[in-house]
Amino acid sequence: MALVLRLQILPQDLYLLPTLFELILRSNSTDTGEKMARTVEIAILNPVEGKTRAQQIVRLKDWKKYFVAEGVEKVVAKEAGPGNLGGQWIFEIHHKSAAAYGTSIDNYFKNPKSYDELMVKWQKAPTFNFASYGIVFEVDEI
Repeated sequence: MALVLRLQILPQDLYLLPTLFELILRSNSTDTGEKMARTVEIAILNPVEGKTRAQQIVRLKDWKKYFVAEGVEKVVAKEAGPGNLGGQWIFEIHHKSAAAYGTSIDNYFKNPKSYDELMVKWQKAPTFNFASYGIVFEVDEI
């Protein structure tokens, strides 16, 4: 049985993430291996009006390629309705542990340039609006 904790993180609260992960890691286990909470970032995406499903898939593939290159465990995109009919997407980024997620955040703050360059490119031709974002921690030990 797994305990799932979902957090809604607002942009103005991002500075709290390192402290939050430290607390989770301390409370999880003294074993710093597989017993740490698996961490999943989840975003609900609404397509920008006028964007085709094909354009949406191209953007999702760009994001997947970027995050897999950053070392995440896997990236999953789920269609919650046909994109051409105002559907939504559920975009998940899976990390092996809370520590792995924390490392990805640390890497961003050490050198955000590559991510920021991609964001500039993506913002010039927006494809999605973020409807919601959350982080889920899955813990087997409880």
